[in-house]
Amino acid sequence: MYDKKLKIICIASVLTALIVVFTMLFPIPIPGAGFVFLGDFFIYIAAVLLPMPYAMATAALGGVLSDILLSYTIYAPFTFVIKPLLVLCFTSKKHAVLCKRNMIAPIFAAIITMGGYFLADWILFGEIGGFAQAFTSLPFNALQAGISGVALIITGFLLDKIKIKSILRINKR
Repeated sequence: MYDKKLKIICIASVLTALIVVFTMLFPIPIPGAGFVFLGDFFIYIAAVLLPMPYAMATAALGGVLSDILLSYTIYAPFTFVIKPLLVLCFTSKKHAVLCKRNMIAPIFAAIITMGGYFLADWILFGEIGGFAQAFTSLPFNALQAGISGVALIITGFLLDKIKIKSILRINKR
């Protein structure tokens, strides 16, 4: 029992670090539009591998640490709520990473990301400026969630090929 919990905590810790690293150090430049990052991809990976409470904690901690370290501290309280909500779209209870639910989950995660940060911008920057800021960030949030979703499907296929869930054995009772 303790070995299983320790294994889960270790995997959660590594995924938290990967969320931070891939948010901070590996941005994907979008010509004329800034950049997107793959931090959400690792949130999705946590969601399909870890039991829900651990995946939610991983998402919250990785997202908030990224915001703070990148000097977007103003977004940290919103990230603390939004990122764990993404986990609810996925399941780790199936034998395969790419079950039907996890294949469509990135769509719902994109809606949560777009809606959550739209609301955050509106609250932070006021009704008029906030609405404009929130509206212009929608395509970037959608693109980021879309790229993370495609990365999950590609990686999930590979993880299923090597039977990662059997190797890890963290979701068996």
